[in-house]
Amino acid sequence: MTDSASATEWAINLRKELALAAQQKQFDYGKWVLASLLTVHLGALLLISQAGSSSAKLFQASGTWLIYGVIAALFTGGLAWINFTLAAISHWKVIDSYLNGKEFKPSKRLSFGVNATFIISPILAIVSLVLFLVAAQSALSVLNT
Repeated sequence: MTDSASATEWAINLRKELALAAQQKQFDYGKWVLASLLTVHLGALLLISQAGSSSAKLFQASGTWLIYGVIAALFTGGLAWINFTLAAISHWKVIDSYLNGKEFKPSKRLSFGVNATFIISPILAIVSLVLFLVAAQSALSVLNT
């Protein structure tokens, strides 16, 4: 095996390991964010349902915000899943191209999909968190009156 072939094989193996490690970390973090957002919103809805005589007022004040937060969290998870899938496709196509001695140029659709879902997912997670804060403020204003 020549030094050039050895270096290429080393680069391919390194790329595989880095791709797998990055995807695993991203996936783990995505699960944590999604689980946290859903727990916060659904936990608040459960708490409101157990608030006795204040339940109706609390739900009227903050229930809609919490439901929108759940929806935003679910969209966050869906887009993150799409991002993981598209990123995996891209990584494996790069490796396949290296193995076949070709240069990989991702399609515009693949690049757009990866970039769009990478950007939109965290934005939706922030929106979900903001909706929880709005719901909390609305609930506090009802309790303070």
